Amino acid sequence: MSKRSSKKNITQKTLTGLGLSKNEAIVYEFLLKNSNVNIKSLQKNTELSRTLLYYVLDGLQEKDLIIKNKDSGKTLYNPSSPDTLKNLLKAEETEIIVKKKVLNDNLFDLQSLYLLGQNKPNVRFFEGKKGLKEALDDSIKVGRPILSIVNKDVLAENFADLVDKFTEVRLKQGIKMDLLSVNTPFARKSYKKIGPRELTKVRYLPERFKDMFLFLLIYQDKVGILSLREGKLVAFVIEDMEVYNFYKQMFGFIWEHSIK
Repeated sequence: MSKRSSKKNITQKTLTGLGLSKNEAIVYEFLLKNSNVNIKSLQKNTELSRTLLYYVLDGLQEKDLIIKNKDSGKTLYNPSSPDTLKNLLKAEETEIIVKKKVLNDNLFDLQSLYLLGQNKPNVRFFEGKKGLKEALDDSIKVGRPILSIVNKDVLAENFADLVDKFTEVRLKQGIKMDLLSVNTPFARKSYKKIGPRELTKVRYLPERFKDMFLFLLIYQDKVGILSLREGKLVAFVIEDMEVYNFYKQMFGFIWEHSIK
C-alpha cells in the first residue's frame, strides 16, 4: 500500500470516527484537497452517482462542513475549515448528556421490569435530602394508597418543607394514607389540621418510640425506608411483592393494636 493510499485511509477513518458517513468522508476529504469544485468533478473523482452526491452534500452542509458558492450560474463547493469538526463533538457531547439524563430518569423502571422477570427484589438507594425527596415522590407517583409509620416531631424539626409539599401533592391527587405516628402532643395537634379525614387516617404508637428516626412508606408493591438521622440521610426503596406483603401485614397488626 502506498503512503498516499495509507494516509487517505487514515483521513477517512478519522472523519468517520467523528461521525461522518463513509461517503461524506470521501467527499469532504476530496474537497479539503481541492477548491471550487463542481458536481461534475466530484462525480468523476469520487465515483459516486450524481443523485447520491447531492444527498451527501446536503448532509455535509447540515454539519456546516461545506460552503456553496455560485459562479456564472454554476454551483461550486468548498470545504469549511476542519476546526468546524469540533462542533460535531460538541453536538455529540450534548446528545450524550441528554441521553444520560433520559437513561437515569428511566433506569429504575427498566431495572424493575428486568428484576420482576427474574423474580428478584429491586432495591434502589437514595442519599441526602434530595434523595429523600425522590423517595417520597416515588410513593405518590402512581396514586395508590400509602401506609406509613413516622415520628412527626422529627419530620417537623428537620424536614417540614419536604413533608408539607409531599402532603400537599398527595391530598391534591386524592391519595389515601393510613398513618402511624409516635404519640406526642405536637403530633396530635398537627394531624388535626391535615384533613380531609377520608384521605388521612391517623393512629398513634406509644411515646417510647419518640427516638425513632425512620420513616416507613408501604405502597403499590414497594417499601420505602427513610433514615432521618442527621448525618445519615439515606433511603431505600425495595420493590418486591413478598417484602411488600410482609410489611403490609405487619402494619395491619400494629394498626389494630395502636392508640386511637
